Parts: sequence; structure tokens; C-alpha cells
Amino acid sequence: MDTLKMKMTKFLVIFISLVFFTGQHIYGQKHDLTTFILVRHAEKSNNHPQDPDLNNAGLLRAQGFAEKLAYAHIDVALSTPFKRNRQTLDPVAKQKNLQIIEYDPADKNLIKRTYKAHKGRSILIAGHSNTIPGYVNQLASTSLQQLDESEYDKIFIVTLKKMGKGKVLILKD
Repeated sequence: MDTLKMKMTKFLVIFISLVFFTGQHIYGQKHDLTTFILVRHAEKSNNHPQDPDLNNAGLLRAQGFAEKLAYAHIDVALSTPFKRNRQTLDPVAKQKNLQIIEYDPADKNLIKRTYKAHKGRSILIAGHSNTIPGYVNQLASTSLQQLDESEYDKIFIVTLKKMGKGKVLILKD
């Protein structure tokens, strides 16, 4: 299969998955299914040791992420205060006219509180290699391990009706 066909196939799989897993609001009806879309921030530069921006590859990944989510319904976008996380979500937030809500990555009750506050909605969260797997584990009672420092290409989609009982779909960008 040539490269263009492979890219189109990959795009269609991601598109169909996102529409299926985030299509909760059909004709204005709210359902009790909650969807979390969780991503690690995109590739970072080395311009600042404590709070780096995204590098060119990261900016491209963030834009591609927004393109993949173009037809997904998203109600809430959450990011840590770090620039790399906000910059990962900026294209999606602009596209969907969402305000990015900051959260503290050390907050142990973030996921439970977010689920309770936004039940029946779609929530997009940008986090870190050491937080995103833990969030997925809380939502779905899985045992994912910390992401490798070189892993930026996973999108975790968790759908649930009850905390800790979610179904997980892991897409590779």
C-alpha cells in the first residue's frame, strides 16, 4: 500500500473511532456516557529547562491532533499550567472555541472530581508521561505504566458510565 493510502486509512480509523467514542450528544440529547480523551503533551524543545515550549515537531503534532478531533464533540479541555501542555491543546481549543482550564498535576482527586463535575460530557486532558497512564488507570481500573520519555503519539480514549469501569481505546498517532 502506498504512503498516501496508508495515511488515509490511518486517518479514517482514528476519525471513526473518535466520532464513535465521543458522539454522545446526538441531536441535543445528553447521555450518561462520559468520554475522556487523554494525551501526553507533544514534543518539547529545550529552550527552558523548567517550562519549555513545543518544538517544531510538537507544534505539527498539536495541529494534527486538532485535525483528528475536528469532528469529535468536546465539552471541556484541561491542561497543566505548563506551556507544552497548553500549546498541545491550543489548536483544539481554538477550533472548538473552548477555554483551557488549568489543573494541578499533583492533585490526586482530579479525575474523580472531573468525572463528577462533567458526567455525560466529553473531556480532553493534556498531561505528562507520568500522569496520563495513572488517569487512565483510575478511569478504567487498568494497570498502564508510565510512558517512555520518547512516547508522544498515543491518544487514550476512555468511555465510562461508572468511575473505574471505563473501556479504553488506545490510538497511535
